[in-house]
Amino acid sequence: MSWMSRLNPRGPGNRSGHNTATPGPCTADPETCLMVFENHWRQVSWVLEQRESSSSSDDLTAVRNHTDQMLCLLADEQPSDCPDGDGTVPNVGPILEMVIRKNILERLLHWHLRRGLDSESQGALLKLFEMLIGQSQQPLLQHSAVLHPLLRLLGACAEPELGCPSALENSLVLLLNQICVSMARQPVVLEKLFQAAPAEQCSTNFLIFSLLVPFIHREGAIGQQARDSLLLVMAASASHEALARYITENSYFCPV
Repeated sequence: MSWMSRLNPRGPGNRSGHNTATPGPCTADPETCLMVFENHWRQVSWVLEQRESSSSSDDLTAVRNHTDQMLCLLADEQPSDCPDGDGTVPNVGPILEMVIRKNILERLLHWHLRRGLDSESQGALLKLFEMLIGQSQQPLLQHSAVLHPLLRLLGACAEPELGCPSALENSLVLLLNQICVSMARQPVVLEKLFQAAPAEQCSTNFLIFSLLVPFIHREGAIGQQARDSLLLVMAASASHEALARYITENSYFCPV
């Protein structure tokens, strides 16, 4: 399955649920899917562990291809049937458990940043996280092993040295919208976002808000999606004192 075909950006009028998405690369039982995931990860981790000077374009292609298959498997994974101790939150599936235990997303992002994040890799990573958050059967953003590398990627998009090229702005806003939707559905995600370490939140207390604001006066679909996302943030601030204080005291956003 092509990585980019699975991760094609979708506009606000063409967003589809997981039931209509392209099937994942593995529809077998969880144990088989985990074995496939582990095999891809072995190939990726071998590249990640090589010295930086030995990294080549072939390595980048290999990492992308294997990462495609791994994260499609993660997005398609169902939560464990066995609930946790209090019976309210389902256990993570075996693939997500491995992602958390081995800190896979953080290691992948670190490798990309270390070798230099070109615009093609940046766009692919934005689409990867958008696919994961939008299609996953599990509450991924409640886990630091997913949230922290996501914030590192967004922080890189906010840095003057890298920024977000105009060709990738649609992918960035789509990802921000998915985060805001998850935040509205899962209040614990808002708390985790706001309490993230300063290094992961760049120079602000709430990076999501800061990245959205420049797009709210844009025309067309990208502006509408940014405004919809910001409305979700503003609604969340009604029950989150620290976020409301940040918006009023530290942002350049003013209602018009």
